[in-house]
Parts: sequence; C-alpha cells; structure tokens
Amino acid sequence: MNAQPESPRVSVVIPCRNDAASLPLVLAALERQTYPRDKFQVLVVDNGSTDGSGEAAQPFPVERLREPVPSAYRARNRGIAAATGEYLLFLDADTVPCPEWIAELVQTAQAADSWLAGGRIENEVARPALGSALLALARSADQRRAALESSGRLSGGNMLVARAAFDKYGLFLPVQSGGDGEFSLRANPERKPVPYAERAVVVHRCDVGIGAYLGRAYRIAKGQARPGPEPVPLPWRPGVRRAREIQRRLPAGVSASWLRVLAVLWLERWLFFLGDRTGRRAGRTA
Repeated sequence: MNAQPESPRVSVVIPCRNDAASLPLVLAALERQTYPRDKFQVLVVDNGSTDGSGEAAQPFPVERLREPVPSAYRARNRGIAAATGEYLLFLDADTVPCPEWIAELVQTAQAADSWLAGGRIENEVARPALGSALLALARSADQRRAALESSGRLSGGNMLVARAAFDKYGLFLPVQSGGDGEFSLRANPERKPVPYAERAVVVHRCDVGIGAYLGRAYRIAKGQARPGPEPVPLPWRPGVRRAREIQRRLPAGVSASWLRVLAVLWLERWLFFLGDRTGRRAGRTA
C-alpha cells in the first residue's frame, strides 16, 4: 500500500478592521475545515479596530497580531512575517470559507505545481440594505473567475501564495487597494495560467450602508491609481440603462426606486473619478 503524502503546513492570514460581527463566523468556519487541524495556523491581524474585533477572536485558537498603520496589505505583511506555513492562504474578515476550502486550494496549487492559486468568491447580502445589494451585484463569482483567467489577478479574499513566492518577489505593496492583484502579477512574470479552485468557495458577506459603499469606490480608485496616459474619464453620463437593470435585479427585501439607484451609481462613478485623480497626483509627487 502506498503511503499518503503528508499534508503541507498552511498559514491562514486574516486582516481585520472593525469586523466584530463577521469575524467569528469566519473563524468558526475555519474550525470546521476538513484539512488536518494540526497542519494549519490562523493569524488574525487587527488593523486598528475600534469595535472590539480583537476580543471577538479571543475564544478561537488563533494567533492575534496588530498592525497600527491602516492598510489591509500592511496587515497581511504582518501576518506573513509571523506565518510558519509552506503555503499562505488569505481571507478577508467577512469572507466565510466552506469546509473544504484549505484542502481544495492546496490540492489545486500542488496539482498545477504553482506558487499561486485562487478560489471562488460568492456574494451574499447579509443585511437588506441598498449598499449591501449594490456591493453584491457589483462583481459576481463568474466575473471574478473570468478576470482571473484573463489577467492572472488574484483577490485577497480567497487566494493562496507559496512562501517561496514571497521569498523571491517580496511582500505586498503597502497600498490601500489593489495590492493582491499587483502581487499576483509580480509573482508571475511569465504570465502562466493561475490555477482556479472551483470548490474552494468563500461567501463574501455584503453588509454595508450607502456611505461605506461610496467610500469604497473612492478608496479603491485612489489605491489602484498609477501615473499614466489613461486616467478615468469624466463620468458625465449618469448611466440610466444600467441603473434600471440593477434596480430590477435587487434581491428580495431590498427596495429602491431606479432613480435612487441611479443617484447612488452616478455618485459612485464621480467618487471613483476623484479617487483616481487623487491617487495619480499622489503618485507623481511621491
């Protein structure tokens, strides 16, 4: 009888900032993993929470760390420094993994002999609010997969990176947004196909109000902006057709007129435009 190969050591890194409501759900799901529990560690990195997120993690067998400078990527780098795994797996504090999550990601990476792998992110409206619904509708699981397959960009809410990749290519850039995609390209200079673990599913719990949803657009655009010839164009057109389409797709329990949806989406586009301009100016003066 052939001996089964030993499961490699894995480190799960979770940056956390004011996620006291969702973090226990994520940590409880990690305790239900099919992967051998003695083969993975969980590191929760508090990134300046004020809602007791650190205390919310206390009942679970995890290592709690702190990164005072606001940036999910600085927090991830803090976790990487303390990790002991051959593979590092990344979750957000509002993405709840299925029981096979670790096993599927590791198996997918090993089968492809790859330092990188991504999994499926499915959105769930955790609170019946317009902001939550718009966030859930912004990018479906199939759209994320298509983006990964076409560009090789991974999402920090569900990704695997071999320790060897960080040793060779360095850590995440300490930016506000887009650091996971940037690293996955930097660590794959030959642009080899990045394996996708269809059954390594995490559920992204969308629970934001309108203000947080709009602030996210500005933050993402500012964080991803780079000096170059293609800035985000002025969003003069409000996007009536898109607003009507999204209003028809709002999930049960979320009610809003198409005019309200239009106003939020148009404001989102303006904030994305302003964030892009701000990020570009900061890049030119850095």
